[in-house]
Amino acid sequence: MKRTARWLLGLLALLGLLLAAGAFLAGTATGFRWLAGAATSLSGGRVQIEGVDGHLGMPLGIRKLTIATASRRIEVEDLRLEWQPRALWQRRLDVDLLAARNARLTILKPDTTPPQLPRSLRLPLDVRVRTLDLAQLEIVDAGARLTFGALRGRLDDDGQRYRLTQASASSPWAGLQ
Repeated sequence: MKRTARWLLGLLALLGLLLAAGAFLAGTATGFRWLAGAATSLSGGRVQIEGVDGHLGMPLGIRKLTIATASRRIEVEDLRLEWQPRALWQRRLDVDLLAARNARLTILKPDTTPPQLPRSLRLPLDVRVRTLDLAQLEIVDAGARLTFGALRGRLDDDGQRYRLTQASASSPWAGLQ
């Protein structure tokens, strides 16, 4: 009985230590930079995070974020995130600012599988983005480039419906609002 109690106590202590280490890594600038480097190596280079400034508990800046798959490459430059992490306890993702200078989607090879509708668009938590600001969005497909500018908006999700309000963008054809 004592042996089982010691083993259980040791397991709980290890779990507590892992939680404390995770909180330190995500909650400090040094720890978050280390996590960003670890994400690059653990993903085999498919995720690259450069120029991290801040951590998850405060405004976060990333100079360049790259996500690469066999068929797509997504690059985001000068990403800025200001959010309320405590809102996650109420199952809400509450973002004050999500901004980037440039986002580029490069289609490396077309997806030949037919698209399928998802069972639901319901996210596991409610989402509110007060300010969404993307200076430029580029979509590159087979060498052809389509560019949109000044994408701005606000997103609210109450669990039943998504509302994109105050949305605007400039396209090669016209300004949209």
